[in-house]
Amino acid sequence: MAAYKSDQVTGLDALPPSVPKANERHGRLRLHYWSFTTAAGAGPAINDTITVARLPQGARILGGRLVNEAMSTGAGTAQVTLGITGDTARYLEANSVDAAGGLSFADTVLRNFGDELQANTDVIATVLGEAWAPVKKFNGYFLYAVD
Repeated sequence: MAAYKSDQVTGLDALPPSVPKANERHGRLRLHYWSFTTAAGAGPAINDTITVARLPQGARILGGRLVNEAMSTGAGTAQVTLGITGDTARYLEANSVDAAGGLSFADTVLRNFGDELQANTDVIATVLGEAWAPVKKFNGYFLYAVD
């Protein structure tokens, strides 16, 4: 039977040992909550963006969850991505927010769980599929570790 070690334990066992980053060990867990309600006249249009969070340099992304009311106006399938400038689906690829519900994000390797931010970073939600309905809630949170 083989025995393996994580990258961090391998570093601790090396000679000389490496010191894990604080956001990997002994870091502080933080939660960034956001709330957004679409405007009374009309919701965001296709390709509009909502800046939902500004996360600090060095944050290690540990997942998150968003919850929404039914965003559909009946003109298509209301969808959302969650990411950053230049990679709008970094944490969540296009998913339906047509009906009320919730989605987990940044919860797999493909969704960049464990991402370490190299600078202060704005996280954006991008509206896809159809314009969102007016006066609807779109809330969520990011979990991350910092020094």
